[in-house]
Amino acid sequence: MELFAETRKEWPEQNIGMLSVPSHDTFDRLFQAISPERFGECLIDLTQRLREKISGDIVTIDGKPHCRTGSNKENCLHMLNAWSAGNGLVLGQPAVEDKSNEITATPKLLEMLDLKDCIVTADALNCQKTIVAKMLEEKVDYVLAIKGNHPKAHEEIKLFMDDVADRSPAGYETAEKAHGRLEIRKYWQSTEIE
Repeated sequence: MELFAETRKEWPEQNIGMLSVPSHDTFDRLFQAISPERFGECLIDLTQRLREKISGDIVTIDGKPHCRTGSNKENCLHMLNAWSAGNGLVLGQPAVEDKSNEITATPKLLEMLDLKDCIVTADALNCQKTIVAKMLEEKVDYVLAIKGNHPKAHEEIKLFMDDVADRSPAGYETAEKAHGRLEIRKYWQSTEIE
């Protein structure tokens, strides 16, 4: 922070009357005095105001364990992120509480953020009735993945979409090489949600 401030001396001089750049010790004391919870609330408020300028934004919710923050993968710091694709910034990033998981943290994150008029995407882990109910309550449009975590629903959707593919023109197709293998994806869509 000291080096960052050194390279931008004019801004603190002009905007807050600072005559010299504080030492790294001063920055350290300042950051220790800030309440992490209150600072997090301020950041969420700021990012929310930025996000409101763009409606129809795509927001991705995904959790990530942070390596080397614990003695093993089970007790490391696990963060849940809401990433705004249109703005290129994190809208919210709460830690997943110990003895909990993303499934309980995602509804809380959705409640914290105003994502109305956005499209929220999430992985198969978040394909849960409670999460969908919260998205509907918050008036959020969503795209969720479904895999083997819901075997019966997955099989029913697969059979239905195979039928859609058989009776409709070719869908959209992509091919990419990733992780040492060729991945071909074919896309069809249906409005027959019943």
